[in-house]
Amino acid sequence: MSRVACDMLKSIKTVTDTETKRGVKALLLTLCRNMEDVAPRNASKAAQDRANELGIGDLRQLHFDHGSRFPGGRKKSLLHWEHWKPAADLRNELLALHDPTLKDVEAVLSSARVCWVLLEENARLNDLGYRTGRESPDIAYAEAKIELQYEW
Repeated sequence: MSRVACDMLKSIKTVTDTETKRGVKALLLTLCRNMEDVAPRNASKAAQDRANELGIGDLRQLHFDHGSRFPGGRKKSLLHWEHWKPAADLRNELLALHDPTLKDVEAVLSSARVCWVLLEENARLNDLGYRTGRESPDIAYAEAKIELQYEW
């Protein structure tokens, strides 16, 4: 994914057509969002406790797609798949690279993480203004009083 992202960034910097540039930026955001497929996973203590109550097991082993099989689905289970570092933040970090190298892009994309949280924990993040623009996900989680079950 890093090589594709690097090529996209070079394209964004060289293309002059506004619509094409906008389209490539949208594709870059999709790439960042799909880092969830390969990113490390975690769970808040509260989410893992809820999963244990429901007999779901270790949330780190589960992907967003598994949520539809939770008892009552994701909503009724109260579990939410959350990008610890929002995809828009990853994209913005990539776009901020002046002369992106593959190593630079890999460094940014390697910071992608996904965390299962309770719906109420996600609401606290949003209420604190952390839907996107998390300079430090650690600080955002601390302010929202979300404690991680596992070490990254």
